[in-house]
Amino acid sequence: MMENSNTNNFINLGRKVSLITLVSCALLLPACANYENPKGSVEGADSVENVVEDVDQYVGKTVTIQGEVGDQVGSNSFILEDVDLLGQEEKLLVINPTSASPVPVTEDQRVQITGEVREFVTADFERDYGLTWDAQSREQIEAEYESRPVLVVQSMQIVEAR
Repeated sequence: MMENSNTNNFINLGRKVSLITLVSCALLLPACANYENPKGSVEGADSVENVVEDVDQYVGKTVTIQGEVGDQVGSNSFILEDVDLLGQEEKLLVINPTSASPVPVTEDQRVQITGEVREFVTADFERDYGLTWDAQSREQIEAEYESRPVLVVQSMQIVEAR
């Protein structure tokens, strides 16, 4: 009888430890997902959706994002696309301030980009980066992305070639 009681106590203790561990993990994981490190980077900003949906958290921060290259919008800019959990396509304008990209990208390639998230204001980008677009591209970019987040490339690499 004593042995059975010890076994039950041991099982109950194991259940309590498991429950405590599970609750601890559930509380800690969300906090880790958006941990901001001292250098101003936002860890966990690994999707276009995160940046597009929570602009205020990311503007002015350096992030690393993976996505698929969409339409080219001029010689030094393109659209980075990703599909969210609900199947909705999210789009983020990417500006590569150096016209000679160290990594030439083509539509449908999966890339990883590290860069600063900024709010797009056409005049500011033309001034800050010496960007020039033809009239049609400028009009399209302004209509779709003015005051929205944009990713300014610091480094870029191809993750998956197609």
